[in-house]
Amino acid sequence: MDGRQLERVESLKAGLLGASATLPVMGIILALSILLSALGHSNPFSFALSNHPLALAHWLEVSLCGFLFGVTYRYTVRQDIKNFQLKSGTVMAFTLVRGLGLGDMGWQGEIAWIVLAVWVGEGILLFAIAALLLDLALQKGWINLCKTPPE
Repeated sequence: MDGRQLERVESLKAGLLGASATLPVMGIILALSILLSALGHSNPFSFALSNHPLALAHWLEVSLCGFLFGVTYRYTVRQDIKNFQLKSGTVMAFTLVRGLGLGDMGWQGEIAWIVLAVWVGEGILLFAIAALLLDLALQKGWINLCKTPPE
């Protein structure tokens, strides 16, 4: 395989790791949903966990976001794996784009502020866990750092 093919394989590995990092986040959300329901509180997570047809779409959307985050994170960090500002900025950029995008979609239906806060909180948790796992994989050499300059 040439260098470009190897880079694509490494990006695929980073994307798959980013997508798999969504599983613990969705597990936490499921646990919170069950807890809130058991305590008799309103549940801002119910749309993601119900039997509604959009529930599967939400889970797939979260996995796709994790995949894209993994690929982008690898390219963003490149050789500067110690740069905290670069890494945290990438996490927050993905969080804001995803959370505010969902919020913009919901404004047409008079979305509650708590739901918007939940979406942003979910994004922070989602991408922070993915970043931690990607950092570990990059440091251990399970995923190689990006070596090619952008074209």
